[in-house]
Amino acid sequence: MVIICLIIFQNIASSKEIFRKEFYLVMTWIATLFLHLLFARIDPGLFRYEAYLILMGVIVIAQLLTHIHRFALSQFDQVGLRVSSFAIIIALCLIPVAYRTGMAYTRYPVAVKNIYEQQYQMARFIRTYYNNKTIVANDIGAISYLNNIHLIDLVGLGSIEVAQARQNAIFNRQFVAELAQKHNVDLIVIYDSWFEDAIPDDWVRVGQWKIIDNVICADDTVSFYVLSQPEKIETAIANLRQFSSVLPVDVIQSGMYLDS
Repeated sequence: MVIICLIIFQNIASSKEIFRKEFYLVMTWIATLFLHLLFARIDPGLFRYEAYLILMGVIVIAQLLTHIHRFALSQFDQVGLRVSSFAIIIALCLIPVAYRTGMAYTRYPVAVKNIYEQQYQMARFIRTYYNNKTIVANDIGAISYLNNIHLIDLVGLGSIEVAQARQNAIFNRQFVAELAQKHNVDLIVIYDSWFEDAIPDDWVRVGQWKIIDNVICADDTVSFYVLSQPEKIETAIANLRQFSSVLPVDVIQSGMYLDS
C-alpha cells in the first residue's frame, strides 16, 4: 500500500498541481506505518493489530484517486494511459489485502470459538470460585474484564513488580516463587510454554484445559496451579472437578482433578 500511495502521489505531483492536504495524508500514513513496525507487532493470526493501518491506507488511496480521476477526465491525452497503467498496478498491489481479508474471514468463526472455549471459560471459572481473590495469570484480558480480582500479571503489563523484574533481568524461578508467596496467591492460570524456566518447583499443577483447532489464542493449553498448601490444592481440585461439567465438550481436560 505504501507503493500505491507513492505512485499515485507522484502522478499528482507530476501534474504541476500542489495538493497540500494529500501530501500530509500520505506522509502521516507512512509515518504511522513505520512507527507501528518499530514499536508494535504484526498479528500473524487475524491481523488485528495492523487493521487500522489498512483502513488508513484505503482512505488515503481513495482521496488520492479522486484527483487521479479528475486529471484523467480533463487531460486524458496526457495522463490517461498512465492512469490506466497505475490502475492495473493498484489492482495487483491490492491482491495481498484481498488475500488477508479472505484469510481473516475464514478464521474468524474458529477464533471466536477459541476465545469462548479458553479465555471466556477461564473468566467464568474465576468468577465462580475465585472472585475477589489473588490470581496469577499471563493472559489477563477476559479474566480482568469479567471479574474483580487482585491480579499479578507474569508478563508485566498489569504488574509493576513483574515489569521491573523483567527490565532488571531478575525475572526467574526464584523471583516468581517469592512473588507468589508474598501475595499468598489463591490460583495460578498460565501457559506453561511461556514460563518454562520460571515455574517454581513448589507450584502444584492441578489441571489443564486444551482447545482444538487453535488459530487465535497464544497457546492451546492453559494450566492451573496452586501453591503447595493442602487446603489450596484440595479447594482447586474440588472447584475444577465441579466446573468440568459445564465446560464446552470440545475442551480437552486433564490433570489431578480428574485423577482424584
